[in-house]
Amino acid sequence: MEKLLAELRRRNIWRAGLLYIGAAWALAQGVSELTPAMGLPDGSARWLIVAAAIGLPFWLLFAWFYELTPEGFRRERDVPAEESITRQTGRRLDYMIIAVLSVAVVLLLTDRLVSGDPDPGAGADARSIAVLPLVNAGGDPADEYFSDGLSEELISGLTRISDLRVIGRSSAFEFKGSSEPHAVIAAKLGVAHLLEGTMRRDGERVRIMLELIRPGDGTSLWSQTYSREMRDIFAVQSDIARSVAAALKVQFGDGATDYTRPPGGNLAAYEAALQGRALARESTAEGYEKAVGLLRRAVQLEPDYAFAHALLANALVNLARVRGRLNDPALQGEAEAAARAAVRLAPDYPASHLAWGYYRQMMAGDMEAAGSAFQRARELAPTDGTTAMFLAAYLRPLGRHDEAIALAQDAISRDPLRVDWRLLQVYLLHDADRFAEAYDATRRVLAINPDNPVALNFLALELRHQGRYAESVAAIGRAIAAEPAG
Repeated sequence: MEKLLAELRRRNIWRAGLLYIGAAWALAQGVSELTPAMGLPDGSARWLIVAAAIGLPFWLLFAWFYELTPEGFRRERDVPAEESITRQTGRRLDYMIIAVLSVAVVLLLTDRLVSGDPDPGAGADARSIAVLPLVNAGGDPADEYFSDGLSEELISGLTRISDLRVIGRSSAFEFKGSSEPHAVIAAKLGVAHLLEGTMRRDGERVRIMLELIRPGDGTSLWSQTYSREMRDIFAVQSDIARSVAAALKVQFGDGATDYTRPPGGNLAAYEAALQGRALARESTAEGYEKAVGLLRRAVQLEPDYAFAHALLANALVNLARVRGRLNDPALQGEAEAAARAAVRLAPDYPASHLAWGYYRQMMAGDMEAAGSAFQRARELAPTDGTTAMFLAAYLRPLGRHDEAIALAQDAISRDPLRVDWRLLQVYLLHDADRFAEAYDATRRVLAINPDNPVALNFLALELRHQGRYAESVAAIGRAIAAEPAG
């Protein structure tokens, strides 16, 4: 045995094997990273490893029977002992092994640093902004819906600036009450500017303090304090949008209609609509019931209020959905009337068509009419993430994968921390058999929400598809632990 081991060392068999394994590892790392970009089949890296494992014994046999000489490869038995240069060849192999392993380590670190910890907010551009939720400085919990609603209306107002990329509500509201530094928030959202401030309400007066910040260097580009009567709140919102546009040197579109403003100026209807929208966002049966009551009041106070009619239609459909009453004639009739009213009153308002499409899809089962409505909403708001995701979800069962995936990606770029949108993207990529991209998309979800059970189940499926069975089982265990009790 000692003679065999000594002969293996003399013939550099160990070095040859280590060089082969290192080269195969480095090549597999490279193929794994290039698979999505080059359109290689999923599992290319795995099959490369299998092929390398099959080839290893043949490589070792070749190294045993042949020796590298200045004249090239010669049979080992044909090389006289005094002419053998196995010692020098061993040193060359050492250098080659170090080089190959260095390449493999670099590729591995690149994978971990670039794609291992996805950054949902990567790729900030100079004309991008996020509106952080206004702080309810008065401290009265009853005013929370108003500070949140005002924040959302500022987001909506800034979207009228065509040259500005505005981060959606869901991602911006992830930082409600956050103490993270501005630079960290901006990096996570992928924006170059932040708008933040406070709101204090005192009876019929409201005081708003705002500041536009460039987090990169901490510069304050604009700040303003507004102390106005509640009846002036819509003028304040418009003035803020114009001031931000001026500070960022972009054109503000004055021609767009503000559909959140009651046509008759009834502030009670406006507040009821904001409260109803906030309660509906709880996504519970109780929340939807309370929302329906408030939105009914809003349309009673302002019968021509398209914003409230659209919200009411959606709340009724969602209430029926969670209560298992989508076939309830009373709820169907009221939802249809509200959606029709929204379209009739505001035919150029994207939310009107989304409400009509949602009703036709969920309650009437008319997919053709729903598709037409979603398409019309998208035409009216081509840069809005919500219209993109409604249309993407509609296209999914039709098998129009590439269109749906493109829409989902566009929406996510505008609301990068919204988990439900990212999960729909994962579904769409799976439907299209784009498993490598689905794996990356799933990891991005888990970077935002590490304990999301749906994402963990997808991760388990994707790991199994890659042949990584132990990791797949571990992911399933995490998913089971993350599932809510009951």
